[in-house]
Amino acid sequence: MKKKILFSICGEGLGHVMSTVGIMKLLSNDYELKVLCYGDPLRYLEELGFDAVETYPDYATSFTSKGVDLKKTVNLKDFLNRTRKAITIEDKIISDFKPDLIYSDSKISTIVLAHKNMIPCIVACNQTALYHRLPPKLTKIPKIFSFIDLLLSFFSKFPMLKGVLIRDIPPLYDITE
Repeated sequence: MKKKILFSICGEGLGHVMSTVGIMKLLSNDYELKVLCYGDPLRYLEELGFDAVETYPDYATSFTSKGVDLKKTVNLKDFLNRTRKAITIEDKIISDFKPDLIYSDSKISTIVLAHKNMIPCIVACNQTALYHRLPPKLTKIPKIFSFIDLLLSFFSKFPMLKGVLIRDIPPLYDITE
């Protein structure tokens, strides 16, 4: 019997799913995979033949003429309501699928459920490019490292978290290549 991996992919567009598809293709012969996603990624993965199941987004990206409206996008009340809805959907899928590992691409709901169900979890982080939003007083060390420390501090609260992949550190500190 093959071990099972549940992939949970955040993203309204194809950026997150495109960076995860390669990993999924590498693992698909040796593991049983299921993918939680929504929108365009759901349709794309179904076309590729993956077992993709619709979930609910933890957050919705809001835009202004200048780009992402971070304040609206990370509105805590909206985020908590969305995450609760995602958890309700995903908890049933996790209970039925019984994964041996959860791979969460920036989806908080599945990190919470991995912790609840005692399932090892790996997280892919894509928001480290938001380092420029940190307070100016953090100038003694490069801001990117301060933001990563903040993320790792948050993730350390989840003992089932076994690894964090950081993919989008901007140049000078870029390790993705």
